[in-house]
Amino acid sequence: MNKSTATITGKKLAQYVFGLLVGGVIFYFLGRIVADNWEGVRNNLKDIDYLWVAVSLICYLTFYTVNSTGWYQSTKAIAGEDARITPKDFPNFWYAFNISLFGRYTPSKVFMYIFRAAALKDFDKKIVTLSLYFDTITFSIASVIAAIPFVFVRSSQYTSYSVILLAVALAAAFVPKLSQVFFKKFHIPKVKIERLVFSIVIYLISFLFMALAMAATIISFYTLPIDLDIFILIYSAIGVSFVFSNVAFFVPASIGVRESIYAFAFSSVMPLEIAITMGIIFRLVSIVAELILLPTSFYLREKFAKVEAV
Repeated sequence: MNKSTATITGKKLAQYVFGLLVGGVIFYFLGRIVADNWEGVRNNLKDIDYLWVAVSLICYLTFYTVNSTGWYQSTKAIAGEDARITPKDFPNFWYAFNISLFGRYTPSKVFMYIFRAAALKDFDKKIVTLSLYFDTITFSIASVIAAIPFVFVRSSQYTSYSVILLAVALAAAFVPKLSQVFFKKFHIPKVKIERLVFSIVIYLISFLFMALAMAATIISFYTLPIDLDIFILIYSAIGVSFVFSNVAFFVPASIGVRESIYAFAFSSVMPLEIAITMGIIFRLVSIVAELILLPTSFYLREKFAKVEAV
């Protein structure tokens, strides 16, 4: 290992440790709030409805699957109409996406993309690499769009109003510029606007399933009527959590970051300790979903590969 490589590795490890510390500190304070109000939390959890937890899990599995479809469409957009990427290739993309989810827990989120590229070893490396950049851009745009309603549903909170408005303004200012630099640097023909919009719409739809998963998680242990206003709050809070996850990229899997966003978002409609508990349960549901999808997608990929070989 040369000196430059060792320096890069050292920086990544230091970043990883720092991210773990940040996530750990956030979880410590969230845990203290739950512990100080444990009696109320326990009274709600003792009657938890596991059927609704199962519904939440199914919705989360759907969220990840639709999300992987967004990346698949991003790849097709980059490759162009003449590329040999067909629906038969989707199992490969689905598996690559699911294995990359575990890259979020590694010393650098870049491993998410390394895992995807490695799983698609039979595809054009340049196309796959460029699709990962394009996917990041479209996902970020979708996150900002989903977060916008949060500005209005929590407008009474002046601090959050300013922070979210700033995040939206920065994204609106830099995303188009980054896109131009990206396409110019890699000499990519201009992607049709409908392709770009289609990828963004897919991500917005995937957030809908994640919102349904969160609504089911809330219903499973807390009495809260999920009307349209509450659902918009849930949907926009998910967008905000992704925006801040991108900002706090050094925190592995955004542990603690998303939970704190959810705690703040839902503290207006439920006790803070209940909102924190919901975020923790939702995190556990997401981990179970990841553990289910990886072997399932691997099995289906191998099965389809054998069918193609016959």
